[in-house]
Amino acid sequence: VSSQGKMGKWYPTEDAPAKKRKTQSWRQNKSKLRGGIVPGQVLIILAGKHKGKRVVYLTQLSTGEIVVTGPHKFNRCPLKKLAQSFTMPTSTFVDI
Repeated sequence: VSSQGKMGKWYPTEDAPAKKRKTQSWRQNKSKLRGGIVPGQVLIILAGKHKGKRVVYLTQLSTGEIVVTGPHKFNRCPLKKLAQSFTMPTSTFVDI
């Protein structure tokens, strides 16, 4: 306590150790593609703005999401990435 009755500022004697960032284990492993989905297959979107639209599956990203396209000229569904769980495969195929 100083002569004025105030507490002086306290400073730590050592720097606090930096916190370690946790690795996100779900990002390390690429999720497997649902069985029966191949490039060029027609899928139906089950959720979101484009729900009910038929789209063509193109590829899978490293995050596990899939890339689909309408094509935009035919059904106004753009090139889009979405989770596989929001799609339903059909038996129809398109040549890519």
